[in-house]
Amino acid sequence: MKDIKIIAEIANAHQGEPNRAIDLAKESAKAGADAVKFQIYFAHELL
Repeated sequence: MKDIKIIAEIANAHQGEPNRAIDLAKESAKAGADAVKFQIYFAHELL
């Protein structure tokens, strides 16, 4: 059986705050995630 990896989807839950993103990544690692995925975008680029 292939090795299954767990990816935590943080998306934009960090609300643009780097320290919050770091905390979420650390908590994801504690929970057993092998990787985390973020979404970073700027509202002005969406228009």
